[in-house]
Amino acid sequence: MLLSDYLEVSAEDLPMFDVDVPIDTKMVIDPTELIIREPEHFPTVSAADRLYDFFNTLIELYNDKKFPEISAILNGVHEINDTYLGESSIGNHAQGKGPDSESLRDYIGNIVNMVGYVGGRPQVDAKALFVIFSLCTPNFGKDGFSDLLTNILYCDFSKYTHDVLNALGKENLFDEVQYQRQYWDIDTHMWKDFVGCAVIHNYPTIFVPKEAVQHTYTYTALKFIMAIPVVAEQNRNQGNITKQDAYKRIKDANPGLSVKQLAFNIIRENPNNLADYLNRILV
Repeated sequence: MLLSDYLEVSAEDLPMFDVDVPIDTKMVIDPTELIIREPEHFPTVSAADRLYDFFNTLIELYNDKKFPEISAILNGVHEINDTYLGESSIGNHAQGKGPDSESLRDYIGNIVNMVGYVGGRPQVDAKALFVIFSLCTPNFGKDGFSDLLTNILYCDFSKYTHDVLNALGKENLFDEVQYQRQYWDIDTHMWKDFVGCAVIHNYPTIFVPKEAVQHTYTYTALKFIMAIPVVAEQNRNQGNITKQDAYKRIKDANPGLSVKQLAFNIIRENPNNLADYLNRILV
């Protein structure tokens, strides 16, 4: 059942994305949109701080060679279906891709290297960390990203859900007894148990601001390539080739690489490309 139908509010008047509980909608949660657009009722500052602390904790542990601690954190990530966004469907949530913690663990080193490449140009904040994260994890699917974000920010989505229900006069739908989940705790730098969600049509549910729900992420490896190396290739040819032709030349010169692998190689060869990109998009 659509949230708008259950709550008896038109979809246009809902601040959150109108999911069809309990069927998953094939969309993703983009944290950069959460941070940049600051949706009403959503605790943007708290969420940004939490995202930054999660990724920064992994980076610090990697630099200290505390690999078992990294594994413990990543093994704590679970597929949480309460947003009803992703690849799963009713009665068959196990088919959702979920967070691939093993591939993420393999790419922590890439994330550390990319942060080092930027070297404070610009300052690496939560938005920059997520862009870096998405650029250097070629085997970590977008559905896994959404699951990871739901784990990290569950308490923020819960607060948002609570406040939206209050604004709609439906606070009785919020439950703080059942459905134990977890979130990333900034004070302990570890997962912490949590209880608090809406119950919609007898299903645990947390709301996601509609501004942050998209078919794909705003800042992808392809967009990086089109914005920096493709433009550079056009400039080398004095603007006499199209973006599509420039992109084809770059791909042809790097056969067999995925777009994410190509983006990472380009950044590794010239770290200024990443700094230039972040300075362009994270204003």
